[in-house]
Amino acid sequence: MVATCIGYDKAKNFYEKFLIWLYIFIWFGFAISYTFRYAFRKNGNYEILFFEEKRIECLSKNPGKCFKITYLCDENISFYSGKVHCFKYTKENFVNFEILNDILSLNSIASKIKNGMIECDYELIYFLKITKDIANISNTLTNNRFRNLLLTLKCLKAVENNNIIKLFHALIFIDIFSLNSYKKVQLDFKQIFDSCFANKIHFSIKNNLISAILNINMMKYVWYDGNLLFLENCKEKYDTSLFDEHIPYKNLLVNSYKVFCTLENILKNSYTFNSLKILLKIINIKAFIINNYLDLNSIPDIEHKFLILSMNIFESIIISYIDDFSSLFLYRLNGALKKDIEFLRFKNLSISKNNLDRFLRQRKLRGFLLGDVDYIDFFPYIELCMHLNDTLEYIFFRNVSIDINWWMDFLLRAKIHTIILSFDNSSLQESFIKAFIIQMCFKNVLYFDCTFCNLILTIDFCNSLSCWRNLKNLKLKGYETNEKTEIYLLKAIEGMKNLVYLTIGSYKIPPRFYNISLQKQKIKVLQLKNYSSRKKPLLVDLYSHFNKLTKLVLTKITISFSTMNEIFRLENLTSLSLKLCIVEPIGNLNHCIRSSRNLYMLNFYATDLKVISHLNIFETLELIEYLNLSCCNLPMGYLAKICTVSSSKLKKLSYGLGILDSNDLDAIKYFETLEELNLFGCVFHGTSFHKLDSMCKFFKSLRKLDLWLVKICMKDLKYLINFKYLKRMRLTPTGLDLLAVKNYLVLIPMCRFEIDCISQEKTYDEFLKCLYEDPIYVELT
Repeated sequence: MVATCIGYDKAKNFYEKFLIWLYIFIWFGFAISYTFRYAFRKNGNYEILFFEEKRIECLSKNPGKCFKITYLCDENISFYSGKVHCFKYTKENFVNFEILNDILSLNSIASKIKNGMIECDYELIYFLKITKDIANISNTLTNNRFRNLLLTLKCLKAVENNNIIKLFHALIFIDIFSLNSYKKVQLDFKQIFDSCFANKIHFSIKNNLISAILNINMMKYVWYDGNLLFLENCKEKYDTSLFDEHIPYKNLLVNSYKVFCTLENILKNSYTFNSLKILLKIINIKAFIINNYLDLNSIPDIEHKFLILSMNIFESIIISYIDDFSSLFLYRLNGALKKDIEFLRFKNLSISKNNLDRFLRQRKLRGFLLGDVDYIDFFPYIELCMHLNDTLEYIFFRNVSIDINWWMDFLLRAKIHTIILSFDNSSLQESFIKAFIIQMCFKNVLYFDCTFCNLILTIDFCNSLSCWRNLKNLKLKGYETNEKTEIYLLKAIEGMKNLVYLTIGSYKIPPRFYNISLQKQKIKVLQLKNYSSRKKPLLVDLYSHFNKLTKLVLTKITISFSTMNEIFRLENLTSLSLKLCIVEPIGNLNHCIRSSRNLYMLNFYATDLKVISHLNIFETLELIEYLNLSCCNLPMGYLAKICTVSSSKLKKLSYGLGILDSNDLDAIKYFETLEELNLFGCVFHGTSFHKLDSMCKFFKSLRKLDLWLVKICMKDLKYLINFKYLKRMRLTPTGLDLLAVKNYLVLIPMCRFEIDCISQEKTYDEFLKCLYEDPIYVELT
């Protein structure tokens, strides 16, 4: 009996200790998992063989997040003895991986790798098999499996193309089928993309996942700089000016009422609705744009549920180009909007007092934007949005008639920090100017951008401007001063001790302006634009006054040689733009260029550089990434001067309307990191584009190519298929067999083309039909 009690106590103690340890593991997030190890060996230059090792059981705090690659350069055959061959990778894989392709490439540093080891905490081979053939996908799809697939695509650097979208398409289709058949819940993208994991996955993979969902629903769409655009067809134009840099969200643009109705229909499916709701939020698409809803009076009255807005993820609403007959639509739209949106913008529309009042009532907006808005019925604007003055931080008004009393109250009470105004006629700007002169308390304003309509600045205006002492960014354009007001403007700017960004666009920029007002040590970005046609040299002591300047933009200004000297002596300068300028042909630049080692962006667009083309201004510029030499009247062979210093850094090159010979092409082909190449209107002298030949270093990196108005041949078209990762290209296939052109274009599947067809051929209509059927994304100019 005693022995039995002792045994019971031991068992009880063991059980209690077990529970304690189990509680500790759960508390600290530990879980029992396996470590999978795979050896791989390069077999010739065509395949990589994978071998599986024994699985090791271990404790992991973050299961499904471990992925480690070890490379070996020596070929040890005995290293693979006893291991089971489980997978063979080739470049013909359905989904390609940059890391594995580099090992197989003859021209990469990674080609020296002979073998290695991959260690992860999930069964990698399964995911390699489904990326080789989507027929290997099993019917069981869980959150963990999907997460592991994303990790595989990330860590092995999946090559971005349509095949990734097709892979996601197949997986989501299986998930939907399983949900309808035997599965109870769909993939939980919120759990898959938790806060830590979502940041690790490249945005292109997330975009591809959304694309797969949209493809299943046969939705027409375009991605533009992280923004999602829904269109009626692929050739449709869209307005990128609707994307506002001061609104901190990416945009979802619905480009017509017809597209809006299509979107409403696909969102009736709960799987699509729930998936897009989570994924759009993950990629920070929180601004909703309604654009181009014209002729609503001819459309049957449909009471929409506005399902897209019921997601409650949008913080910004932009409404543009809605006609006079849209009152009912706007009324219902406002009813669907949540009350706590942050930004509201109206552009290019007519709106009634009642509708505008409904949108603004009970909302505490951070930002309010009005652009080219007409009022259907006359009303005093002051009555509508006085309450906004307590919450507004950002306004953007363009060509809007606003009562002086509203301006008075706004400038007195608002906690605004960003003001952007633009006036196309003097009557619209008059009420603002009057209120601006009267109210002189602007403590919170940090950003002021105003484009006037031929305004002659007064002393009173300059005195009021002097109260804006906390400004960090000042942009004044479209004005003119006289000798009296000029001094007051300079003093106002000098009093802004925190000013970092200064933009001046004037019909008269006096020399005194630079030498007196711009002796500000904090200014880092300076932009000067001359609106006048008068050509006077710019004489300014930039070096002594602007030793902290990082960006300089001069437009339509005649630059003396002494000024050019001083510009290139600015040691902290990283970005320089001289657009439509005239450079005086004096002196030697070589001695001053050597100190400008930090420059990474040079833009000489439409500035005649022929007078200094004999000088090598790129001799010490080793960090140049963006270079624009379009319309610069440079001689043939000039690009050879920048080859040796910038070949490993240059990402964007523009050489429009230039003359290129074989020496230029020999220079261009060594830009191994080139992402954008702009050769619009260029003439090839004794050579052609395809003469870049197989030694071209930017086959993989190039994303945008502009050959608009460039005479090309069939060999050039055939050569273009080497750039398989192109995203956008402009070309003019004049005089070519258009059906043959189509056969080459279809081999660059991810590219969006803009084609200028100056052709009278009978095959033109058939050419267009083939482009849209394949489908090839194309715009016609």
